[in-house]
Parts: sequence; C-alpha cells; structure tokens
Amino acid sequence: MPPVLPSALGGTSDMPPDALSPSQLSKPHRSRMQCVPAAQVSRRRRRRFPERELLERLRRYEELLRHNNIKFEPLHKESAGENWSLDVEGGYDSDDEQPITAGPDCSSPSTTVNSERIYEAKNIWHATRQELQNPNNIDSNDINSSDDEIREVVIKKVWDQLFHSNDNLLFGSRKSAVDISALHPEPVQMFRLWQLYLENVNPLLKVTHTPSLQGRIIEAASNVSDIKPNMEALMFSIYCMSILSLRVDDCQAIFGSSKFSIRPSTVPQSLSSMLGVAIRIAQRMGIHSELALAKCSPLEAEMRRRLWWSLILLDTRVGEMAYSKTATLTPTWDCRIPLNVNDSDLRPDMKESPKVQGKSTEALFVVVRSELGDFFRHTIFHLIFSGPALEPFAKDFQCGPMPEGCELVNLEGRIEDEYLKFCDSENPLHFMTIWMTRAYLAKCRLVEHHFRYHSSSVNQTEEQRDAAISYALSMLECDTKIVTAPHVKGFIWLLDLYFPFTAYIQIVQSLKRRPHKDQAEIAWETMSNNFEARFRYLTIAENPFFQIFAKVVLQAWEPHEATIRQSGEPLVIPKIVLSIRHKLAQMALHTPNPDIGQPNDDTGMGINNVRMPTMPLGSGNHSLLNSMGGRSGDPAMGLGAYPTLPGMDLLDMDGDQFDWYAMDWDLLNAPIAEVGGSTGLSLPY
Repeated sequence: MPPVLPSALGGTSDMPPDALSPSQLSKPHRSRMQCVPAAQVSRRRRRRFPERELLERLRRYEELLRHNNIKFEPLHKESAGENWSLDVEGGYDSDDEQPITAGPDCSSPSTTVNSERIYEAKNIWHATRQELQNPNNIDSNDINSSDDEIREVVIKKVWDQLFHSNDNLLFGSRKSAVDISALHPEPVQMFRLWQLYLENVNPLLKVTHTPSLQGRIIEAASNVSDIKPNMEALMFSIYCMSILSLRVDDCQAIFGSSKFSIRPSTVPQSLSSMLGVAIRIAQRMGIHSELALAKCSPLEAEMRRRLWWSLILLDTRVGEMAYSKTATLTPTWDCRIPLNVNDSDLRPDMKESPKVQGKSTEALFVVVRSELGDFFRHTIFHLIFSGPALEPFAKDFQCGPMPEGCELVNLEGRIEDEYLKFCDSENPLHFMTIWMTRAYLAKCRLVEHHFRYHSSSVNQTEEQRDAAISYALSMLECDTKIVTAPHVKGFIWLLDLYFPFTAYIQIVQSLKRRPHKDQAEIAWETMSNNFEARFRYLTIAENPFFQIFAKVVLQAWEPHEATIRQSGEPLVIPKIVLSIRHKLAQMALHTPNPDIGQPNDDTGMGINNVRMPTMPLGSGNHSLLNSMGGRSGDPAMGLGAYPTLPGMDLLDMDGDQFDWYAMDWDLLNAPIAEVGGSTGLSLPY
C-alpha cells in the first residue's frame, strides 16, 4: 500500500508519491512528515457517466454527423434508421437552429452544387433534454440516477398509434370493404393511358420517376386485385391526368368513349382547401426543407423537390382563382429548384447527386418554371401585392447604375443564356418552355410596372405608359403562339387556368383613354388573333363572364371608332369586335329582353345593348373564366393575386352586386381541349 504523505500545511495529502522529488521520498523524517496508511484517508469520488448519458451523447454526436453530411457507422443501425425516418417525416427535428452551410467539404448526396444557408427550427424536445443534461443543472444526488428520460420518438409512436384506427376524416376508413379492382381499365387501355401520361403530362410536371415507376405499373397491371393502396391511388391519378390531357374527339377516337371530367364544375375555393391539406402533408414530410431533404437519397430528395414546386405553383394559381392571398409562393421555405437532369440520370442506388450535363434535358420546363417562381417569390413587387408583411424578406437585387426593372433584365438574360438559347422550337417541350417563359416574364414586368407607379401622385411619361401596353401585348402574343401551335396540342391542358385576362384589361383601358396612339392598330390586331384562337368554338349560352369581357372590349372600341369616323378615314372593324357583336346578337335572339330591342345588324350592337350582370371586381376570378380557354401552370398570372393593381378597376361600368358563388360552374368552365380543338372560355393568367 503506498504511503499517503502529509501536506506542507500539516494535513495529509492525496498527492501520489511520484509527484514528489526523490529526495523527499528518501528522507521523510527531514521534512518532519508522518507516514499515514492510505486506507485511513477518504478519497475524492470521481464522477461517473451513467450509461444512459453516454448513449445520449453518442446519439447527439450521430445527429451532428448526419446534419453535417458526414458518413459514419451508427451504433445501432436499425434504431438509427428508424429515428432518421421519423425525423424526415416530422419535418424539423433538430437541436440546433443555427444555419448550416452545405459547402464543398461537407456536401450532401441530395443537395445541389449551390452553397446556401439551411435554417433549422429549434426542437423543444431536444432543447429540454439538453438543458436537463447540462452538468451545471444536475444535482449531485441524481448523478447515478438510472431513470430513463421520455424520448420524443416514443411519444411520436404512441401518438400515432392512438389515432391510427380513426384516420378517416378525409377519405373514409381504410378498413371498409370496397373492392375497386374492377374499376381499373383493361390492361391494353391501362398501358395506353400510361403512355399518354408520359407524353402529355409527365414532361410538364416531372413528379414521377419513369425508370422506377414503369416496372411497378407493369407488375400492378398483371394483378389488379393485389395492388397496394398507395400505388393504386397513384395509378388512378395517372388515368385521370391522361384523360384530362386529351381533347374530346381524341378521347372518343382512342378509347371509344366520351370524355368526362369534374374539373369544369369544381369551385376554386374547394380546390384551394384540398390543396391546403396536400401542402400541410408535404410540410410534415419535410419536402419544403433542405435540412430534411439532406437526409434523403439523391433520387428521393430530387423527386421531393419536384413535387414541392409542382404543389406550390398549382396552389398559387388556384389561390388566385379563389381570390385568396394565402398562397405559398413566399420566401418562407428553402426548398431548392430541381436539378436540370434527365430521369435516367437519377438512380435509386446512387450516393451522389448527378451533375448537370446539358441545358436541354427532359426536366427543362419544370426547372425553368421553378427558376421563375423562385425569383418571383423573393421580389418586392410580388410581396407588396400578395403579402406586404413579408416585404422585409424580399431579396435586394443589386443593379448598380442600371435603370428601373434591371432585376428582370438580369433574369431574362440569365434564363435566355442558361436555358432558352439551347431550345429547339420544333421540340414541343422546348416550344412550351420558350413561350410560357416569355409570357411569364412579360407578366412580371407588368406587375413590376404597377408596383412602381401604383401611387396616383406618380405621373407616368408617355414612354412608360407605352411600356405597360407592350408588356400586355407580349403576354397575348405568347399565349396565341402556344394555343395555335399544332405540335403542342398534348400540352394545351396546362393552359386551362391561364387566360391572359390581365393583359386584356391593361390594353383596353389604355385604348379607351388613348385611342389615337400608334399602338392602337397593333393592339386591336393582337387581341383579335388571341380572341380568335381561344374563342372560336365557344358556345356562349348565358355566360356572365363573357358579357363582362364583351363590354370591356366594346367600351374601348367605341372611342376609337368615333375618332376614325370623324377623321374620314375608312373604318376597318377588328375581328374581335365583329365576333363579340355577333355572339351578343345571338344571345339576344335566344334571350328576349323587353327592355332591349332586337338588333337589326350584328355589327351594330354596341355596349348599350349589352345586358350586363352586376358584379364587384373585388369578388375574385374563378374558373368560370376557365371557359375562356386558358390553361393551368404558372404562378401569379391572374388578376386574383393582384386585385388592387392601379388601373385595374376593370370596367368603369355600372353595377356592383354580381354573386360569383351563384354561378353555374358547368356552364362556365368548358376548357380549350373540350371545344373541338381551339378554346373554351377560361380566365386569368
């Protein structure tokens, strides 16, 4: 037993013998020290880490490794995987709210080459656990406590199990004995629908991975009575989208059956609410968060990004139609735009994200739409109209000495250089990308113009007023290009929600106030071409929106007509005016009105002969405007998103009390694809 030496102060010391010099050890009596047996001295107790604390620290270190995208071998593979999956599904589940930068030294397989900050919300469970584990907060009596803390993963499991049997609020009980296998089409038709989906729908959405899904479709078709519910739901959605993309005559020719769709009669407010449920589910899965996506494989992360952007852009457009400003195209999430790669570049077994090889991939349309949406959601001119409270989050686009609107000039140049210059207009997907992009950019310029001059105290020059008209004319020209192009007829379904109504209003209001401008002739010709493309096969019936549209146009034409007659010049009536007067005359013949005499000449019918329904413009724009032949796809292209735009008080009409909610939606929503091959009657962009 080693001796315990007294200290210099007269007490004992637990200093080990090897801490003393050899001379002190050899001559203890000279230092007047007394040797004391070690057994008689009480030793200071060393703090021991309980097993649970060691495991908790290990778990915390594993989480840090995951968050920093460092590969490692977890202590418990199964439990680690289970924890990971739950974290991804639950969205934000981290201890740290500091931004994480995905740089070159710690790049994630599922992140892009961009190095951007990724924000993580604080997790109350982890914060509480960290506080309790702080050594300064641990009572000495609890050091050796073996009580296990309540774990978040356990609570989640128990909570989910508690309501598992009652998850039937939206779609009914999963245990109901409903056999829908008989509702599947025959295998031949099933594969035809799948092929139509690949041709008409998939290129514009890219929310499914063709190489992975095709084998599962073939397997499911071989035994429709044994398809898992999730897969079956996906298959029926593919059937619906394939039929939706067809024109009436094509559907009859291919399947020998008439086309049926509930979309024309769907009230936008209801659709907006259903999309809200889908977006909440997506957020719970974490597909809006790069922090959660970093935990996924490259394929999974990329498909989730595509799905999120598809949801957001659709929700934005439907929100406009429902006259809602709660759309999610805002700078409050950090999901990156999808990679510009082909599906074949994404494989389930890959560990690293594929590199972008070319500019003209099969994901081109989706990538460019997302680029535009990502830019738009950060602009002050979008946020000031859609969500003023988010204005501080607008990006500051540095332009230096460049003139107003320079951020859009820079965006146009970048989109052109990175994407559009590589496009071949003979390729249907490239054609759609080119002209929908240019229409969207023109719309952005128009919104930015109204943001800059929204105050009545700001006087615009003639050049600035002309610029606004040119943006509106560009919107119509791009729209006409797409609608009249025969090689993109399979994609026309996407335009169903995008009639360029804002452009029409901008143009006709300008023509009404300035009928002598040099742009007038070009404007009437441009409107005529677009109207003919979208309205040619329209059956008017009693369509309230068409009556509104007709009065807007005729109000703008009459000052121009009066000016020409006074000048003695030959009067050439635009096709749009002739067509509107003809259709209104037909309506008058079928709907006698004792207060209005029957017109003797179609071309003589003016605005005073139009029996107008009264309506407040502030009550929104619905898919009754869909029957005007528009299509769905891009965000923020409708008047509904910007009802307070200056100069957009629409009509200067009499009447204010039209009830949109009493509309006959079936009457008002015949889309383009359902009216022979041109357009139905659909509204805003």
